Amino acid sequence: MRTTYPWKVSIGDYSMVGDDVVLYSLGEIEIGKHVVISQKSYLCTGSHDYLQSDFPIFAKKITIEDECWLAT
Repeated sequence: MRTTYPWKVSIGDYSMVGDDVVLYSLGEIEIGKHVVISQKSYLCTGSHDYLQSDFPIFAKKITIEDECWLAT
């Protein structure tokens, strides 16, 4: 697992993050309890506002609820 800002990531009890997962945590990433994030998944909280001429970056929180299985 690779993460950009680890202090913006929380992982609940009994959850697993697979091999080669990227957590691009410009914003918060909250992973619930009993969750599986399958290998090679990519969670990205940042983007750019393409409607503005200066193309500013922004971040939004990602929440993965309890007992989810996120696969690629």
